[in-house]
Amino acid sequence: MDGLTCIQVSIDYPGGPLAAESMQTFRRILEHKPLIISGPVYESELEELQRLEPAGGLCLQLQVVRDDKAYE
Repeated sequence: MDGLTCIQVSIDYPGGPLAAESMQTFRRILEHKPLIISGPVYESELEELQRLEPAGGLCLQLQVVRDDKAYE
């Protein structure tokens, strides 16, 4: 959508997919638009999110959950 200057995605876990499951979508968005990602992520996902290469900008507004809490 050309009229949008930025895309915001909210991680809604456990109601929606994990950040790790959405990484390819995030990469595709970042090829064209700045991206804001908010919500809970695991430590391992944070590391992968920090490696994303934004074309126009990336804002991470996250709550980090320790990986060892993933299956409690």
